[in-house]
Amino acid sequence: PRRKAEAEVVHQSHHDSLTGLPNRNLFMDRLTVALAQARRQDHMDAVLVVNLDRFKALNDGRGYAAGDKALRQVAERLKSRLSLGDTLARLGGDEFGLILTQALSSQDVAAAAESIREGFQQPLDLGGQEYHLGSSVGISLFPSDGPDAETLLKCADVAVFDAKEAGRGGHRYYSPALNAQTL
Repeated sequence: PRRKAEAEVVHQSHHDSLTGLPNRNLFMDRLTVALAQARRQDHMDAVLVVNLDRFKALNDGRGYAAGDKALRQVAERLKSRLSLGDTLARLGGDEFGLILTQALSSQDVAAAAESIREGFQQPLDLGGQEYHLGSSVGISLFPSDGPDAETLLKCADVAVFDAKEAGRGGHRYYSPALNAQTL
């Protein structure tokens, strides 16, 4: 019983209680490991930050229980679009992070972002009521956008902010010019 309890504590410290997905801490650990491997094998990795569009309106209009239900459904939809070896995490609130390992090209990454967007075309089922949520995606690439997990996550955050500013529902790649715009 003690080992089981210890294992449960470890699991809870690394996973989101609502969705069961890895949390930000585990995401950052996995990203650090993935980047070390990418460096050794000389390949590109991508970090995607997925932010839900109109989520605040859902919480405000239908309540937190509906928002929680929506987050669980979104987590399942995103999981179904991952490739083997990729990581999906709930970073907090209505934000999810993805690590795409061994992305062969920026076209592969764009295809993954488009697949994520397509996953939002079907409405969510919130207790018999349908609700449409969209997503905006920010993308940073290793090694071109940064050498470490923290930098890449920040770059993807800047890019998702730009995607939202551009009208939501799309994806944006990080570029140094976005830093000046964001500031």
